Formats: sequence, C-alpha cells, structure tokens
Amino acid sequence: MSPFITFKDKDSYGELQYYILQREPPHYLGVIKNVPISGAMSCAPVPGYHFFVVFAGTLRGNMIPANRGFETEIDFLFNRMASWFYSERIMINESKFKKFKIGG
Repeated sequence: MSPFITFKDKDSYGELQYYILQREPPHYLGVIKNVPISGAMSCAPVPGYHFFVVFAGTLRGNMIPANRGFETEIDFLFNRMASWFYSERIMINESKFKKFKIGG
C-alpha cells in the first residue's frame, strides 16, 4: 500500500487545492503549491518541477507532535512526499505537468 494519497478539495477561501496526505498517524497533510511559501513549517521541492509540498497541518487540524526533533522528522517526511508525488503522479502522466517543468 502506498504511504500517501492525493486528493483535491477547496480551502478556507473556496479555492480548489491539490493535497497529499500521509496514510499513517499523525496523518500529515501537505498542499501542492507552484511557489515556495515563506514561513511554512516545511516546504519541500518536487524534483524538476515548479511544485512544492507545503506543510498544511494534520488531518485533525493544524497540529504537530510535541516530541524532540519533530522539525527534522517533518522535513524528512515532506521531502519523501515530494519524491513520491514526482514518481507516482507526475511520471505517470508527464504531459499533464509539462507547463510546470523547470527549464521545459
């Protein structure tokens, strides 16, 4: 089973967003953005594309664990999300994402 799933939903402003969700607890939630978001807890680039997986809390809301080193854990996980998004979403249908390719 895949460690992540993707889905589309409207944000609090009514804008349609593309999300990536960790299947296992604590169910971290990332939103796919075209530009990095300054001040975000984590903002992982998708290799070769103008996409970033930006921390958007957890499935239960804007929560983070209170354990030591959680920042490193979150950064590692969001980089995994970005790599997974590249291999499991972009590479399956590259033509759909052509306009977002860096240098292409």
